[in-house]
Amino acid sequence: MKARKPEFLEKLVLDPTWKLMAIFTSVMIIFSLCSSIFAAYFACFGEPEGGMAIFDTIMEICFIIDMVRSFFTSYTTPHEPTKPIKDLFQIIKHYLKGAFFFEALALSAWPIRLAVRNSWDEDNVGLIYLLRVLRVSKILILMNLQNFSNLVKSKCR
Repeated sequence: MKARKPEFLEKLVLDPTWKLMAIFTSVMIIFSLCSSIFAAYFACFGEPEGGMAIFDTIMEICFIIDMVRSFFTSYTTPHEPTKPIKDLFQIIKHYLKGAFFFEALALSAWPIRLAVRNSWDEDNVGLIYLLRVLRVSKILILMNLQNFSNLVKSKCR
C-alpha cells in the first residue's frame, strides 16, 4: 500500500500560468537584467547610494521572494508539456537540480557584501557585486521563449 502525501501540500503548489505569476515573472526578468547591468557598474564605481541603494535593496528582496516561490511553482517537462508536475517534492528536487545553485550564488553577494564591507577595501567589496552577473542565467530560464510567449498571449486575450 502506497503512503498518501498530505493534501495540504497540494494546496501550496502554484500555477505558473496564473496572471499574478505572469506579472511577477515579467518583473523578475526586468530586475534580472537591471541587476546584472548594475552589478558591473557597482563593481567598477562603488556601492550604490541614496535612491539607487533603496532600489537595489528592493530588487534583492524580490529575488529572495522569487527563490522561495520557485520551490512551490509547478513545471512541465519537455516529454509531456501538457501535463504539469504538481508534486511538491518533485518540484523542489527539480529546482535544486536546476537554477537553485546560480540563484543562491547571485543572492549570496548581498549578505557577503554587508558582512565584509567594513573590513575589506572598497575595490574588493565591489568585486563581490560581480556574483550578480549570474542572474543572466535567470533571464534565460524565465524567458523560455515558447512558454513565455504562450503565457503573454493567453493573458492578453
